Formats: sequence, C-alpha cells, structure tokens
Amino acid sequence: MLSRHFDPVMSLPLEVVGMIFEYLTMRERVLCLAVSKSWNILLESARSLWTTVYTTRECQPIPLKALKEYLRRSRFTVDSALIHRISFADIPNMEYLMDKCHGLRDLSIYGDGSFCQSLGTNLASAKGIQKLHLSQKTPVSVPTMIMALNACRNTIREAKLLCVTGNNGESISSWPEMNSLTRIHLDFCNNGYIKILGLIQVTPNICSAVINNCQSQDDSPLDLTLWPNLETLDLTETQLEYFPKLPLSLKHLVLDGSCDVYYTDKYGIDIYPLPLLETLSFQYCRIDGPSISTLTESCIRANNLKILLLGGVEGPYPLDHPFSDLFPASATVEELSMSAMDLLDEEVIEITKFYPSLKKVDLSYNDITAITINELVKIGVKFINIDECSNVNSDTVEMARAEGVYVSHEFIDDSP
Repeated sequence: MLSRHFDPVMSLPLEVVGMIFEYLTMRERVLCLAVSKSWNILLESARSLWTTVYTTRECQPIPLKALKEYLRRSRFTVDSALIHRISFADIPNMEYLMDKCHGLRDLSIYGDGSFCQSLGTNLASAKGIQKLHLSQKTPVSVPTMIMALNACRNTIREAKLLCVTGNNGESISSWPEMNSLTRIHLDFCNNGYIKILGLIQVTPNICSAVINNCQSQDDSPLDLTLWPNLETLDLTETQLEYFPKLPLSLKHLVLDGSCDVYYTDKYGIDIYPLPLLETLSFQYCRIDGPSISTLTESCIRANNLKILLLGGVEGPYPLDHPFSDLFPASATVEELSMSAMDLLDEEVIEITKFYPSLKKVDLSYNDITAITINELVKIGVKFINIDECSNVNSDTVEMARAEGVYVSHEFIDDSP
C-alpha cells in the first residue's frame, strides 16, 4: 500500500489526476481502486470517470454484480457505451444498463454475435438513445432493426447499422416515424430488399443517408426532395430502377453501381443541376455526357466541385463520342477517378488538362505507360493509383516517389 508521502497521484493537482485517469480503460480504472485507500476514495468520488462503459474483446464476460458496482460509481449517469457483444451485451446486462441509466445517449455494439429482438426491445427502457451503432460483425435482421428504431424513435438522431440481413417482407409498413433522425447508414450484408420510399416518408430531417448493397423495391423514382436538408447521399450497389429526384441541398452524391443515368431517359426522368455539389461518384454505371453536364454545370460555375469519380463507367451504345466527353472541365476538382476505362496515355493526358487543380488521381486498370506518370508528376499531382497497370515499370514509380508523390502500384496475386 502506498503512503500518502510517496503517492504520486496525491501530489498532483486534481485536474491533472483527472486527465490521467481519463486515458485508462474501464478495466484499468477498476484495478486502480485496489491500489490504496486514497486512490479508492479519489476514484469513487470522481463520477465523471465512470460515465462511459467501454469493453473490449479481450475482456472476460462481465458479471451483472460487477456492472452494478460500476454504474453505482457513476450515480447511474452513464451517457456513452461502446460494448463488445460477447464480453458485455448479454440480455441481463443490457436490461440493467438500459433500465438504470436513462441518460444513455450513445450506444455502440461490436463483435461477433447477432443483435437479437430481446436486445432491441431493451432500448426503450433507456428513454433517450440518440446514437445507435452496430458493427459489421453484429448482424441485425430487418424486423429487429425496425423494432430497435421504434424503441428509440422519439430521440434517435443517428443510426449506423453495418450488417443488416434478410429482406423486409411485410415489415416495411411498420417503419416508425423518426423526426429527430438526421443521419442513417444501412449496409446490407446479404443483398437484401428494402423500400426506401417508406423510410423517406417517416424521416423528414435526414441530412445524410447511406444505404448500400441492397435492392430497392420502389416501383417509381425516389423523390428525395422530401429530404430538403439532405447533403450526403450514398446508394452504392443499391439497385435502383430509376434515377432519383434529388434535392438542391445535396453536396455529396455517390451512386456507384446503382443505376443508369441518361439525359434522354426512356422513363421521362428529369435531371436537374445541383449547385452545391462537392462530390460526384458514378462509378461502374452507364452514363452519358449530357447527364453529367446537367448535374455539374451549376456546381462547377460556383467553384464547388472538388471530387469527380467516374471509374468503370460505360457510355451509351454505340459509343460514338470519346470518353473525354464524359468529363466536364472544372478549375476546382482536386480528386479524379478514371479507373477501369481502358484508357491510353493520350486520352488520360487530354482529360487531366480539364483539371488544373488536380492532386489525386485513380488510373488503376488502364493501359497507360510512363508517359502518363511523367505528365502527372509535372503538373503537381501528389497521389497516383496505378494498381494493375502492367505497362508502367518500377523505375518510373520510384522516380515519382522520389519527387514526393504517393504511388500505389499493386497487382492481384494470381499464383496458386
């Protein structure tokens, strides 16, 4: 046991002691209680040190008795919990945490193991969940997801569920109204189905929506103007039948692998300029030049467009115009993707002349040579991706790196 005379903690200002203990893990703080009586008294009295529950995969399963002691030290004012599915998130622990800590605002669960219905229903007891995050290794079915969102529908502001499983079936009719929700991120891990329009209609204040790897069951174009505050939309690999109607507030648009975009759309879909747009990504889609021009003309004129990603795009057939017609000139674009377009040196160099502020370029899976690399280094590009570009030799890569350019030049290992 430490005497007070030799106890370094007791000789420091309380503010400094608090900063030191803030850096300790949940387990380390509990161990410090046994160092000395003075440490125990100090730590027990510092309520703010116990307002976060954080467990790692290395932790042994936490007994309910130990959890009760931990929450008692916080005076049941825990406001944030980042917990491992195996070491903590069993039903008794979750029930006790939700029932006793009504100030809990931020709940993140990670680690192997599904988020089951009983865990979802427990969220209602907390009364104030504002952020709900489930990791890629914590799958949740669509019915359970909806049940969990319904449990905290009045307070939730951010939902990030990175492994949604199954289709929604009849459950779409039960999407809860969530007027406080501003950010939603849903990643489907088995290509499920979802009616996005049902979600749009009950979440009027969304400013960021990421819905990936699923198939839309909507039988008409999505009217995203019902989200008037929307700034970020990412529908990567979300199969849309129609190009959506987009709000003028949009700043970041990602539709990689989602839908075809044609100005003369056979369904009569209108495409409007987006004046605030900073990021446009239409990778691995079919698209035509007039559509790109219409979407970007006003944001380019306003000097807003910074990122343009068109890797893997296909033009309309027959392709009677060069690929360069798909790339609108912009003085402000700093990042550009032309990956997987089978471009030659002269085509790449012609396109890069449209972008005098270019700093980062993706040219992977193209037929370029050292000629392109030398030109990019000359115009001041600082990041070049030339993965799977077999016509670029290692000497050229080393030359670029010696000039301070980051170059990625990797190949898939096809050896047995």
